[in-house]
Amino acid sequence: MRAAGILVCLVVAGCSFSPRVERMRPDTGPRGVASASPRVAVGRVTGGRESSFFTGPHLDAPTLAAALEDALRGADLWRSDARLRLDAEILGERPSGGSIASPDMGVELTVRYTLQEGAAGAPVWQETVGSGGWVRQSEVFVGVERMRRAIEAAARQNLDAVLARLRPVLARQSAG
Repeated sequence: MRAAGILVCLVVAGCSFSPRVERMRPDTGPRGVASASPRVAVGRVTGGRESSFFTGPHLDAPTLAAALEDALRGADLWRSDARLRLDAEILGERPSGGSIASPDMGVELTVRYTLQEGAAGAPVWQETVGSGGWVRQSEVFVGVERMRRAIEAAARQNLDAVLARLRPVLARQSAG
């Protein structure tokens, strides 16, 4: 009886946790960015959905904002008072590959990024980045945790892609 109670607590706790920022950190570090390249501040981040016991884990705007800042810091591109601001809008987070009970679970994530000068400046660059993350049942048994890990993997790939696409833009900004 006690073991069943502990199991229920673990499952309920797993349902209420949002994706973790540290698991969204891209594997890439600073690459191809001259030390004179402009730095970027995180601007407005919108969209997404809050995690809850009833709907399961989801990526919300505050979590993506923290992960975006973490990724920019890790790539040595972040500065709080930068003249360039990177906004992000979560356009979609869609499960793929079945339900929470499926052995393999995936998430497709789409985010539109806009780089602009200042708070009201004209956009310098805008791109929509799609990514996907998959987790197998052999890696994580509990379905809710598998979904959270798939969201984290999709966000990690998305952030890695936006950093790769942002670097040449910043290089042009420092040259121009």
